[in-house]
Amino acid sequence: MLWLIAQRQLLPGIVIMGSFILLVLWMVGLIVISIELWGPAGSVSNNCQLYVNGRESTGASTKTLAWLEQHSICESYPLLLLSCLSS
Repeated sequence: MLWLIAQRQLLPGIVIMGSFILLVLWMVGLIVISIELWGPAGSVSNNCQLYVNGRESTGASTKTLAWLEQHSICESYPLLLLSCLSS
């Protein structure tokens, strides 16, 4: 970007077009993540309610390890949407 400024090739039209493209990509990302999180079929939210919440697993087994992995995904997935909103 600094190189374009030094060469006097950074035109306002280029900056506006780039900003518009980034805005569209940001909005598409928000829509995709929202559909994955709360979508109609096989959403992350439904799967978390079905398989993780209310089914605690204890002991040293592969079922406990799988439950811990699923639980960590269910806890961190809404943060993805929040990070998209804030960036």
